[in-house]
Amino acid sequence: MKAKYLVYAKIGLVDDRIWEGPLENYPTDLVCSIRKQLMKNIPGLTEKFNTNSRYFGYSTGTDKDRAYIYVQKKGLRIDLHISRDFEANLKEEGFEVHFVNNFQGRAGWLTGWRVPYTTSIERVMKWLLKAFNEAGKMAKNQPNFCWHHGEEGRLRQCLDNGYCDIHPLGACCSKWWKGHKLKRGDRVRFSVKGKVVAFGTIQSEPYDLFAEKGIEPVDPKWLGAVDIGDIYWRDGGDCSSPPRRGSHRL
Repeated sequence: MKAKYLVYAKIGLVDDRIWEGPLENYPTDLVCSIRKQLMKNIPGLTEKFNTNSRYFGYSTGTDKDRAYIYVQKKGLRIDLHISRDFEANLKEEGFEVHFVNNFQGRAGWLTGWRVPYTTSIERVMKWLLKAFNEAGKMAKNQPNFCWHHGEEGRLRQCLDNGYCDIHPLGACCSKWWKGHKLKRGDRVRFSVKGKVVAFGTIQSEPYDLFAEKGIEPVDPKWLGAVDIGDIYWRDGGDCSSPPRRGSHRL
């Protein structure tokens, strides 16, 4: 239903008449300056505007969206296609960031950046341009598999030792591994009871934990293991797939 409110520019910016009505009672000086700067600095920029939710969306050609700018009464709320790790940097610069658990937030975007209307255009553009400059890096770091785990405590014990436990080696383990087309180098996120709690990179094929490394399994029912690197714990929002459906590709 929301799609009917979206107006797309074929290339460049949407006609001002599209947004002037919906934003009649909102401050627009800052967002107008942002639009001009984006058009000037981003080759192939394409803009869209949602007349109901009052947001501008930006991409380049057929590329994925890179930023959403929501026009609100007291300021802008901006969602950027950059890592949430940059939240700390924005807060150091004096901004408020309140994570929004929307589609973009669940995909790893930095969401909920609050920008007062008194903010200088230079401070805003620094981060908006980063969303376009980081596009290639972000794509490489995005998880392509959501690994559903049964217990956060057990998962933490495993990841603290550089692995994730898995079915004992055998037909069940092989079917699960091959069925999901997993391989070394895959970026994964870990979900427990519908909540994304950690991220990492697969660094091995499945193996028997005790036989290979002499490590006693945290749970005797889960004797297999897969090495995981580049691990970091972070609230990644909700997994859109119910826990009962199990692990899945993204």
